Amino acid sequence: MAVEQTLILIKPDAVRRRLAAEILGRFDVEAALPFVPATVAALPRLVLAHGYADEPWHDPFVQLGSLDVPQELVRASYYFTGKLPEETWWANGSRITPLHAKVRDFRYYGRVLLQERIVWLPADRTLKADLGGTPVAIAYERPPGPVKVAPPGQIRWWLNPDSARARAGIPAHLRRRRPVSKKGRLAQLLMHRRPVRKKYAGAWVLMDRLHDAADSAEILFRYLREHHPEINAWFVLEKGGKEWDRFTAAGHGDRLVAHGSLQWRLLMAHAAHLLSSHAEGPVTAPEPILEFTSPGWRFHFLQHGVIKDDLSSWLDPKKLDTFVVSTRQELASIAGDHTSYVFTTREVVLTGLPRFDRLRDVGLRFPPEHRDLLLVAPTWRNNLVPPVIPGTQKRIADPALLETDFIRNWLGFLCDDKLAAACHDAGVTLAFLPHPILQPWLPLMDLPDHVQTMSYEGQDPQELFARARVLVTDFSSVAFNAAYLERPVVYYQFDSESVLGGGHTGRQSYFEYARDGFGPVASTRDGAVDAVVEALTHGPSPLPQYQARINATFADRDGRCCERVVAHVLSTERRRSDLATVPTP
Repeated sequence: MAVEQTLILIKPDAVRRRLAAEILGRFDVEAALPFVPATVAALPRLVLAHGYADEPWHDPFVQLGSLDVPQELVRASYYFTGKLPEETWWANGSRITPLHAKVRDFRYYGRVLLQERIVWLPADRTLKADLGGTPVAIAYERPPGPVKVAPPGQIRWWLNPDSARARAGIPAHLRRRRPVSKKGRLAQLLMHRRPVRKKYAGAWVLMDRLHDAADSAEILFRYLREHHPEINAWFVLEKGGKEWDRFTAAGHGDRLVAHGSLQWRLLMAHAAHLLSSHAEGPVTAPEPILEFTSPGWRFHFLQHGVIKDDLSSWLDPKKLDTFVVSTRQELASIAGDHTSYVFTTREVVLTGLPRFDRLRDVGLRFPPEHRDLLLVAPTWRNNLVPPVIPGTQKRIADPALLETDFIRNWLGFLCDDKLAAACHDAGVTLAFLPHPILQPWLPLMDLPDHVQTMSYEGQDPQELFARARVLVTDFSSVAFNAAYLERPVVYYQFDSESVLGGGHTGRQSYFEYARDGFGPVASTRDGAVDAVVEALTHGPSPLPQYQARINATFADRDGRCCERVVAHVLSTERRRSDLATVPTP
């Protein structure tokens, strides 16, 4: 008993795995599975049946999933354990190589117990598959009763969500439309009129947050206006406020649409593409649109930062036609083999963030003598802030947050006398720029007079990063902004055990701060202050070891991110056969 307790303290995941394997080895799993409650999902059932067995296993069929209608591609997948079985794919009787492919891992207690093979195949041909040298069925759904694939027309007929078959297969209670608002009924009446169809035909709709801009969508919108006037581009934003006024003053009022308005409903009803730096429901699946029509747009996730953590649990359920990334490491962590993401190189494209183009230009306007800020920009904590107000991206500022260790630690850092003296000696202003989610709490914080508060709304955040002599953050991806501009970075991580252990929105992935970060990592206030003092003393450039990491991370800083994104979005409108021929071995 003492030995068992010691093992649990030292390696709890290993003990859980061993105990689970021992328990499953004591009974007939196959005979017991029919008695597992129906509430247990398919994946845990597969893990119970095969994840702890010594013999490798794979599905006796390949299952078809999503259909990409414009490109005539279909997603196919199967589950397996052990080594990837030998595969042969056939289309119209000829051997082919999948256009996109990956292996997705499912980890339980630190061990891969199940894997999924994901490939994208031509949907305009008759498909066949061999696994391990044996022909297997190609099915539209998991057994019982898989439906074999017949001619390619059946693939489009079966999988197209707009087909009569798909609509007929929806239960009656789900086919009933939700109550339609007055604006929704009016939009239904107007959306098919010729002037409306002509005005919004093939529209590209761009938006950042509902209530602010200045992110990748706005930068891409400005690029489209200047370089692609033939593209019917529109920008969506909540009406009123500093952002609306700024956008109007910049001369884009004729292409600015108020979120929630009748015009917005008509625009979205005809949109061909929706491009946003955010992927929350109010952006990707707005209820006021779903109440009166079925969206036909392709969604292109522009992102607003470089992903360094594992965000698969948040992003995997989302339907992303494009997933923009900025570094080769980020690309590999999402689309590569043995990650937990469902996305492949079909969706994930290495273009760089559109806003990096402008960030580069703004950075050149601020040589060392004009960098006058010590910019402090922490991110938020998922377990501390209230939930989002339904239908918005906003939260109510609960004063209880001010009593948390999170706020106390950051206020202690901002109020540190040594830090204030270092800023005075270096001739820089101590500026506080919390994450947009934390902005509502700024008026409630008791900050010293020498601390200048900054906001993402109504200001130019890229200019703030360009003005930074040093950036201080915790786990925020804004450190990549500073690195892109070759500005020194300091990480203040007083709660790393909690955050990296799952206390925020993601899990630790490929990025390790001590190994890959763009500056020193401090866990105490004194350590963070000392690191800032060293950075201010050293000068405007990162220390050599951190400059080397920056160079390895950003291979191309050429100002052509927008150009690459537009080229990719246009490519999604073309058939696969127009892009490349299917290679043969």
